[in-house]
Amino acid sequence: MVIDGKGNFTETTWTSTNNKNTKFNGTYKVQGNVITFTTSSRTEWGKYNITSNTVFTKTDGVGKYYKD
Repeated sequence: MVIDGKGNFTETTWTSTNNKNTKFNGTYKVQGNVITFTTSSRTEWGKYNITSNTVFTKTDGVGKYYKD
């Protein structure tokens, strides 16, 4: 996932079922320690707690993003 610091994100994921990369674009919003990602079609992509400057933890507890 790439977060541009201006409210936009791009995520590229690899799916084993299709054996290909899928790219999503959208926007994000930070409120307190929660970051919410929304796709370009206005669907909520995910809501994460910002647990540190290198880790986002899904608010429902299933899933994390780590900075490389």
